[in-house]
Amino acid sequence: MKFFLCFLKICFLSFPLFVYSQKIEIIKDTVCLSGQCFEFQELKINKPLIYKEIQSAYHLFDNKTFTKYEDRLSYKKRLFKEYKSEKTLQESQYGFENYEIYFNKNNLLNMSISLQVYGSPYEDTKYFTFDLKEDKNISNLLFKNKKNLIKACLKKLEKIYQIKISLNFDNLSNYKINENESGDIYNLIFVFTNPKNRGESYEVNFSYDEIKPYIKQKYLTLL
Repeated sequence: MKFFLCFLKICFLSFPLFVYSQKIEIIKDTVCLSGQCFEFQELKINKPLIYKEIQSAYHLFDNKTFTKYEDRLSYKKRLFKEYKSEKTLQESQYGFENYEIYFNKNNLLNMSISLQVYGSPYEDTKYFTFDLKEDKNISNLLFKNKKNLIKACLKKLEKIYQIKISLNFDNLSNYKINENESGDIYNLIFVFTNPKNRGESYEVNFSYDEIKPYIKQKYLTLL
């Protein structure tokens, strides 16, 4: 079974005064049982509505939600130990969450949550973009001219992968915003899943200049 390895990188960069980031952390802890170590992650974010939505991404723990990250992390570990001692981990389909932050500036947060089910090859990743000032999900609201953007995505899919799949506006919610070492955005990558085979996914890369015409002005000034 594949387990997530984590690395903590702390960078000190110089930005213009208008660039700032909310303090959002990926908290990690480890439980070792019978010679095996398992990593647990939880997102520390002081935004109640966003944190509630993040917790419901995969409907874990019978949709039980928490207000404090410490409580949810503790619950993850306690439940894991109980299932492990009862030897019901696999049948319970216990899931390990893995978080990744791609962009966190000017009250915009772009991130992903991945799920790996114990004892199963099943893995899945969901992507989110949040407006931290308004405490809401804007993944799909970031863009304008969505019909033309979908056409551009389909054109790239056919050129790169030689495939034709159907896309709708909801598919435009799954993407990664990437920065270079100077802190400048250099591309946005959409991640599409084949509706006929959920195990197949395709990445479509737009340079910043390519994606810029499709981003709403109110968000473009924050990127």
